[in-house]
Amino acid sequence: MKAILSTVLLFVFLSSNGQDKLKGNWYTFSFDMFKVVQYSFDTATFTSNKLDWELKNQPGTQTARITKIIARRGNLYYLLQDVADTSVVTLSIFSTVKPDNSFVQATASDEHTNFKSLADALAFIEIDTLSRPGLIFYSQKEFDRLKSLPDVSTITKENYKRYLQGLMEEKANFERFASKHKDDFGMMFFFVYLPNQARKVLANLGYNPVIDDKHLEQINDKFKNDPTLRNLMDKALKFE
Repeated sequence: MKAILSTVLLFVFLSSNGQDKLKGNWYTFSFDMFKVVQYSFDTATFTSNKLDWELKNQPGTQTARITKIIARRGNLYYLLQDVADTSVVTLSIFSTVKPDNSFVQATASDEHTNFKSLADALAFIEIDTLSRPGLIFYSQKEFDRLKSLPDVSTITKENYKRYLQGLMEEKANFERFASKHKDDFGMMFFFVYLPNQARKVLANLGYNPVIDDKHLEQINDKFKNDPTLRNLMDKALKFE
């Protein structure tokens, strides 16, 4: 449980594209244990809320203050401190920012996330050059739009093929990163990342991605007896 809560803390974020602050609510979602996470921002602090699939609050609200923001190499680096424990500086890295729409929070190992001092965190930022995979977050406006999209049960065979191909691409992207940087992502990241990306692919295809695991699995059941899709399903859905 401690590892899971630490992972949730990793996914603290803010975004910018000519902005140095973000206000309002943003969301990410993944497998059933993680469900939906909402972040609410004011000028100097953020609050993390865990939600269920019906968007009802769950235990685990956390608050931190923003210590410093640095924009560099296309990334935003946010240095954060817990309001109750200021002995650790937490670094979050954000990239691929689309204003009022979405952004990616990059993965990083615990060594590159929690620092004993601001100076140590700044020293890491100076040498960080990696292009990292990460979870996608959506603005309140975009999240509301996604929830209004058609149910995934209506997915067509052609779009299901695109879904499988999208999963394969996201797996390959992660595997390329992991093969070169085995120690630069958190222990829980892989388990959170792929379900998050599966839902992102569905959203890009025009289907509501805010669904639980059972609902997500139903789209595979819909086509499981189609022999023309068997090879593609094996490649996309099996993990080694």
